[in-house]
Amino acid sequence: MAAAGPALEEFPPLETQKLVSELYVHQMELHLRNEELRRKQVVVQRFLHRQEEIQSEERFRSMAQTAIDAVISTDERGRIISWNQGAQAIFGYQEDEVLDQHLAILFPERYRAACRRKVERRRFSGMVPFPGKAMELHGLRQDGGEFPLELSLSRWEAGANSGYTAIIRDISKRWALTLALEGAAHKWRTTFDAIGDGVFLLNLDYEILQCNHAMSDQVRKPFGEIIGRRCHKVVHRRSSPIDGCPFVRMKKSRRRETLILRRDDCWFKIAVDPILDDDGNLRGGVHVTTDITTMMLAQEALKETLARLKRNMDETVAVLAATAGSRDPYTAGHQHNVAQLACAIAREMGLSPEQFEGIRVIGLLHDIGKVAVPAELLSKPGKLSELEFGIIKSHSLMGYEILKRIEFPWPVALAVLQHHERLDGSGYPGRLPGAEICLEAKIIAVADVVEAMSSHRPYRSSLGIDRALEEIFQGRGVCYDPEIVDACISLFTQKGFSFGQEPFLILSPADETGAAQGGPGPGREPAAVRSEETPVQKGKSAAKKSGGLEGRQ
Repeated sequence: MAAAGPALEEFPPLETQKLVSELYVHQMELHLRNEELRRKQVVVQRFLHRQEEIQSEERFRSMAQTAIDAVISTDERGRIISWNQGAQAIFGYQEDEVLDQHLAILFPERYRAACRRKVERRRFSGMVPFPGKAMELHGLRQDGGEFPLELSLSRWEAGANSGYTAIIRDISKRWALTLALEGAAHKWRTTFDAIGDGVFLLNLDYEILQCNHAMSDQVRKPFGEIIGRRCHKVVHRRSSPIDGCPFVRMKKSRRRETLILRRDDCWFKIAVDPILDDDGNLRGGVHVTTDITTMMLAQEALKETLARLKRNMDETVAVLAATAGSRDPYTAGHQHNVAQLACAIAREMGLSPEQFEGIRVIGLLHDIGKVAVPAELLSKPGKLSELEFGIIKSHSLMGYEILKRIEFPWPVALAVLQHHERLDGSGYPGRLPGAEICLEAKIIAVADVVEAMSSHRPYRSSLGIDRALEEIFQGRGVCYDPEIVDACISLFTQKGFSFGQEPFLILSPADETGAAQGGPGPGREPAAVRSEETPVQKGKSAAKKSGGLEGRQ
């Protein structure tokens, strides 16, 4: 081991005292140097802190100056001590015009007294004069114009100094947009409630999102019992949708669905339209309920009126037809049979019910003009003179004169006038070409020829159905419309039609061998197709023997 240092006892007293003095001096010097070092450290720290404060102030000043909002600092009395460019742009004041002015000058007169009081009241409390969140009030520009603004205020302290920093934002555009939205919402609500139909908006879970007053009136419930509830619960008092619910169908079809619904003595039409987003996804529906009770009652009344008018018209037609038949029984039966066959042809051609009804009336009245023809001419046996034939031919014109003043919904008078016209212009009284002859007259012409030739007359016996079908077959496309001829032949050869069936009713063939009452059976061709002689010549020969087909039908 190393030898230990000398003990204190080894030094003489004088030397020991000297060592103690030197040690004390050395310690004092060390203490002084430490104190100097600490003092320098404090100075350096203060310098660095001040530099940071200066940099922070510069950053804040730079940010404040470039901010679009007004950033305004005041002392604790509310006097303005800093003013940024945003404040200048918003209020219109230059910085030197507002420095040392009270913050209250930036507000209309009605706000200034309250602003000064609150600043003074909070001066020594250290609290913000306007506690809470940002406030909205009105500001005053240099030119005297007021504008809405948003104000937030915070307190600051810097050593012995303190004050407030106000951040002010011009919210004129926001207010304008808010007012516009409120106006639009009010207009929408007003328009929505002005709709007479009941309207509500639904989501896909059948919940009612919005509803107008009309819908509230229809279901007799306030809005509080409608909004947020399912429509079937509100409207139908059910826990699930009703059968045929248009909203359920709309969810599947993604298009408008409707339903007519009766409740008590009222009728409603319900229409549901889909609501789609920009991607075409279904988001809900618009449910519109229209009270159609008045319309339905009007329709019922209209139906009754139309039925009454139809009965009156039928009675009128029956009276007119009976008038002609009272002078010539053969004319009465002829008109009835022609109407029956003409209606059968119309059905075979697929004409509308309206056309069918018109043809029935025309058939019953097509020979009404014969009331002006002497009865002895109508039943005269033998050949007619040219004068007599001319008198009989005038019946179509006389019928037109009788009927033209009666307002039928069909061209009755015109068809009666034209029912003896032919496609090739050989008919009478106008010798019209086919393009100028109405369809009803063309149908009556075919039915008239077939019935006249196949029926007995005082001046001749029946020529038979085969001869009649042969006549129209040979005149197909020349005198008679081809489609009408084909329909007529099909009725007798394939559908088992015969005169004397239920009025205007087309019956099926009685069996596969022939039609009821002796008509041609299915699959049989008319005589015109099977005859080896010239059918037209046969017809002309028979006509000569009977005094002329055209004049005495």
